Amino acid sequence: MSQFTHAMTKLKEARHLRDAALDALTVLEHSVGVGSAEAKKYDDETVGPLQEKVTAAEAKLRDTEPETPREYLMKVQALLEEGMLSETVVALRADAERLSVTEDDPVIELCQRWKTMRRAVFDMITEDVGGHCDSPELEETEAAQRRLERQLLNMVPTSPEGVAAMLDLYWVLEGPGSLEGTDGWLKDMQNPQYLMLRRLRHGAFIVAGQAGRP
Repeated sequence: MSQFTHAMTKLKEARHLRDAALDALTVLEHSVGVGSAEAKKYDDETVGPLQEKVTAAEAKLRDTEPETPREYLMKVQALLEEGMLSETVVALRADAERLSVTEDDPVIELCQRWKTMRRAVFDMITEDVGGHCDSPELEETEAAQRRLERQLLNMVPTSPEGVAAMLDLYWVLEGPGSLEGTDGWLKDMQNPQYLMLRRLRHGAFIVAGQAGRP
C-alpha cells in the first residue's frame, strides 16, 4: 500500500468512527436533552477524541504528496468536506469527485478471474504427482482461461486500474519465462522488449494509484 493510499484509508476510517459517534450523540440528545450532563460527557469523552483523530488524519494527508493527477483530485475531494465550504470550493470539490471516480471497468474483474484460474491450473499441475496432467478439471480450467484471454483481446480498458490489470496479465503471458531474481531472469531482462514492457507495467500501476511494481 502506497503512502498516499494509507493516508486516504486512515482518514476515511477516522471520519467513519467520528460520524458514527455524532449519530449516537444525536440519539442521546433526543433521549436525555440537548446540553444535558450525559450528552455533554459523551461529546467530551467520545466525540472530541474522535474528532482529534480526524484532524490528525487530515494533517497526515495534507503532508502526503500525490504522485498522479488522479491522486491529487482524490486528495482535494477528501480534504474538502461538505458543510464547511464556500460555493467556489464546493464546485472544485464536485469537479474533483467527478474526475477522480473510476467508472466500472469490466477488464479489472476479468483479469482477476484469469489470474485466479492460472493459480488453479498451477496448483492442479503441482498436485499431479504422476505428471500426466490430463484430468478433466485441469482441461476445463485451461479452456476457461483461454476463453477469458480471447474475450480480453476484444476489450479496451477504460480506467487506469484496468490498464494496470491488463498490462500485468500481459506481463505474465509475454514477459520473461524464468523465475524472477534467477540468473536466467536477469539475462532475459537485458532484452529491450522485456525491459520496455516492465517499465510500462510499472508506470501503469503508478498512474492507477497502486503500489508500483518494478
